[in-house]
Amino acid sequence: MINVRAAPRLDAKLRSLADGRAIVIDYFASGRCGAVAGDITADFAPRPPTATHIEVGAIDGVRVFAERRLVPLLEATAVTLDLRRWPFGHRLGVMLDRPEQWLDFLERPGIRGRPRPANRQAP
Repeated sequence: MINVRAAPRLDAKLRSLADGRAIVIDYFASGRCGAVAGDITADFAPRPPTATHIEVGAIDGVRVFAERRLVPLLEATAVTLDLRRWPFGHRLGVMLDRPEQWLDFLERPGIRGRPRPANRQAP
């Protein structure tokens, strides 16, 4: 079972921010010279491709999808979505209750080399 919830300051605004779109949780990861860099992301988007993403739940009627390879990570730790303020606008932030699980995820075979989340691909 995957536990995805909204932080209190996002909870009140979630449906209006979604505006009929789903939340898509994705990630990117890259490794060079023995170092790995990556991040887990979330954004509002139309329904993502079913070949790479599956529905993992809903928050206040807003459907939540995740990249298939993230499912074991999301099952191992609760996820809280919140608004992050950036100079170029607001973005959804992803917080894991057990962030050390993210580091374990990055070490799994086949995880590195994902350059950009599907919901942020250039047109």
